[in-house]
This record gives sequence, C-alpha cells and structure tokens, in this order.
Amino acid sequence: MDQVVSFSPQAFTNPERFYISSIGITYPEKNYYRSRRETVEYSFAFIISGKGYFDIDGGQRVTVNAGDTTILPAGISYKAWSDQENPQYKIWMAVGGSLCNALYSSYGLGPNISFQYPRTGTLLHRLYDECHTNRGNPEYLAVRGALFMHELFASIALNETVDNSTQYRYARAAKNFIDQNLTKHISMEMVAHDVGISISHLNRTFTAKYGITPAAYYLQCRIDMAQALLLHTDIPIKK
Repeated sequence: MDQVVSFSPQAFTNPERFYISSIGITYPEKNYYRSRRETVEYSFAFIISGKGYFDIDGGQRVTVNAGDTTILPAGISYKAWSDQENPQYKIWMAVGGSLCNALYSSYGLGPNISFQYPRTGTLLHRLYDECHTNRGNPEYLAVRGALFMHELFASIALNETVDNSTQYRYARAAKNFIDQNLTKHISMEMVAHDVGISISHLNRTFTAKYGITPAAYYLQCRIDMAQALLLHTDIPIKK
C-alpha cells in the first residue's frame, strides 16, 4: 500500500527543466511488485526497513536493505519487488527534467543504483511533509525538490569517495593480516575482528578490491605456500 502526493508536470512553470511527479511512502507488503520500461523520470528512495530487489535492464540484480538509498535514472527498465519474509518499507520521490540529467552526469553516480547516505530518509520525509502541505504551490516545491536533489547527489558523491578510500583500507588491512598468518589456522571471524568490521562487511570490501573472497584468498595462499615447500621434497604435488 502506498501513501502518495502526486503532481502534474504541467503544474510547474518550466517542467522541461525540473518537476516533481510524485512523492510517497510504501508500507511493507510482501506482494509488492513494480515493472517499468525505459522510464522518463528519476526515482529516489530510502529503505526505512526490510529488504527488496531490483532487476535492472534485464541483467543486473541488486539487493537493497534498511538504510540504503536508491537512485534509478531516467532511461532504464527495471523490475522491483519486496522480500517475502521481510518486505521493504520505504519513502520515495519521482522527478523529471533536464536538471536531473545534468546533476546526475556531473556527479558521476552511475552505473550504481544503491548508495549509503543516512540523511536521505530525513530529507525525503521533510520534503514529503512540504509537498503535502504546499501541494497548491508547485513553484515553491520545485525549488525545494531541486535543492534536495542537489544536496543528495553532492553528498552521495562525497560519501562514495570517502567510503571507497575507507573500504579499501579495510581490505588492505585484512589482506595484511592474512598474509602475516598464513602458517596458522585462522577464521574469517578472526580477520574481521582484527580489522574491526563485520564478516559481511569484510567479504564485501575485500571482494570489491581484490576480486576474490578473503576465505578463498587465504586458502589459495596456503595452497601456494604448501606447493612451494613441496618443491624441495620428493613428494609429488597433487592439485
């Protein structure tokens, strides 16, 4: 079930530049499903709770969880649905116009659609209240919506730069810990504890930087080390 405030693009003086199409709240519903082809609008959402999935352009599968911000640019086709056991609860907005294209391109946020920016929910709730109260004043809302979008894009772009640098430091620290303990039996729990992050966070950041899970890297290094040692013996090597 959705609670929505909708507008006609023609209600805005210059819809070619920017307009708000709708803003709303989607409550948890296990049968939630949306399918769109070559959208003409941008869609922003903040996942308040629960879990959902996207199938982008028939190929890319994206999972979103509580705390995630999603940005779906104009021109894509997608299917979206909720997790059956833990359906998503989200607040969202759909907008259009050349300003969206210019900002999205300038901040270089593609091709990702899922980001981490904790203030998105607060900003969207504030804008939702303003749209509900000022639905008869689209020009005011156009300014508010454009400012929201600019702040969101700029903040996410900055967050991504800082976050990537931080995440890579985590990955390097994990790799160093593994490299220094190849002669020992270590678990990924030990690696995550040493770095100071969760196991899921460890797997995600390590794989993003090195293209292999930390467990697989540890195993491969131990195999390589064993093979190197066996080269100095008469024992045959079996892979």
